[in-house]
Amino acid sequence: MAVDAGLRIDSRAIFFMSLDANEELWTIRMTLKNTEQNAGSDSGLSQDSSVTGARIGGKLTITTIEGHNAPQTISPFIPDAGYITQVQSYLMGELITHKQLQGDFASYAYNPVTNSVTLRWDISEQPPHSPGLWSVTTKTSPESPPSTTLFDAHGDLMRVKLTNGRLWEPITLERLLALWKRKGLPIE
Repeated sequence: MAVDAGLRIDSRAIFFMSLDANEELWTIRMTLKNTEQNAGSDSGLSQDSSVTGARIGGKLTITTIEGHNAPQTISPFIPDAGYITQVQSYLMGELITHKQLQGDFASYAYNPVTNSVTLRWDISEQPPHSPGLWSVTTKTSPESPPSTTLFDAHGDLMRVKLTNGRLWEPITLERLLALWKRKGLPIE
């Protein structure tokens, strides 16, 4: 759950990948709810969307549903080599830092922004000004701005700088709950 610019964003994702990475399935469901309390606003209005992907071998099918619109289904092209599953694309930084690998890593992955399989780059390095830490900079397509994730020496997530410049940092559930209650934000 997130709150941003008068919107409450609830999202849930489920992923499956076979051990040989030849099959995958994922679904991501999101609800955007207006939280503005202005008298003239459409307070409480919400919009649901979902993306479901399924792949066996080289055949990938993506179905997107937005609001009450009819489902849209596409079957993007997958290159013969270099494709990674959605599970792998979400975990790439952790996989690279767990093995303590430095360098540039290129792969192909489904990109929901472009609704296609695009070339992505993950650049892993140990920043010279921060010994023991790992930085992974990711571009999900040649046109996209990069995001940068910082990991500690054990490969644990410390911070993510998103493509829009915002920072995400891990927080304990107890601290998050206390923060949301202090701000009067919804917790149900």
